Amino acid sequence: MASFHQTEAMLSFLLCEFQNRPDWVYLTTYGNAEIKKAARTISKGDLSGITDGAASDIKAFIKLAVFAGWDFSKSDGAAVWEQSVDDLGWLVQYTVERFCSGNEYNSYKHGLRWPSARRV
Repeated sequence: MASFHQTEAMLSFLLCEFQNRPDWVYLTTYGNAEIKKAARTISKGDLSGITDGAASDIKAFIKLAVFAGWDFSKSDGAAVWEQSVDDLGWLVQYTVERFCSGNEYNSYKHGLRWPSARRV
């Protein structure tokens, strides 16, 4: 259950960059359906819809959401930065795919599933 909550939190922080309201307002008002829709959109690979056209792929999304549009491609650390963008893109893709396919989330959230160590 913690991984689902962490994925939701990560997505909400990444999506702040693309909202037309202050971050604190977005973070206190977004809905579960909004995060699920964003996760599905990211897993499909077309990010234009959730970024209002600012990013069309995962790399552009990471560069805007994580690095606030800073371009380090001409710096001494360009190769490391590009690798970080790729790694973060992979992480976001992996977690949203898991989040979208996580049917057991509601069961854990509502206490309907018990970890095997607690079964009697």
